[in-house]
Amino acid sequence: MLIDSRLARFDDIAAAAIEVSTTDELEVRWTVSDKPELRVVGNINGRHRIDQPITRGDLPDARTVWHELLASRRLDRSWDDNRQALMIPFAAATTEDERLNMRTTLEFASPTLDGVGSFRDVKVPSIRLCPDSNRAATEWARYQIASQVSGIQTVRVFESLTQRVRSTFAGWSVEFPSREDLARQLAGNTKHDARSWSYWAVQALDWNL
Repeated sequence: MLIDSRLARFDDIAAAAIEVSTTDELEVRWTVSDKPELRVVGNINGRHRIDQPITRGDLPDARTVWHELLASRRLDRSWDDNRQALMIPFAAATTEDERLNMRTTLEFASPTLDGVGSFRDVKVPSIRLCPDSNRAATEWARYQIASQVSGIQTVRVFESLTQRVRSTFAGWSVEFPSREDLARQLAGNTKHDARSWSYWAVQALDWNL
């Protein structure tokens, strides 16, 4: 009933619906860890900032997520759970960071996780690397020793260098070069500044230090 006592249906006096459209986007951010966290983040109408935690009890654990990511690039069988490292041949280490620091960055393009959904590209830095065989470990160790030669390689200096590298490859059967082998290797290497490396290695032998 209206103020003037007239009768009217509700839909006769209801305001016309207004269609609302927006290009605002909200995204769910998932921090994968032993204590996973989900948050809804974004802006509404360019004014209202949203950043709130949400709860979901069926999220997979970090280990499961990592293995699914690796499997998406067919790397799951190359992962060493005990060492928490990716096993590769030495030839697959193509950068100085990979060869000397034994770290790499893996990128996963639009990964999809079972029961969870699809995600934007994911980049995981500082992944540990390790040799996939004793042969790879020997190649890796020889490269690291040759790359770290600095100054006159006396018996004591060379032994200290060898021990540092040896500790990196504990658990593998590695054939470490002698000073003589290293001198010959460096003398035959014409890349970069190899002549200066071979000079220092050979000088110690010439002087019988």
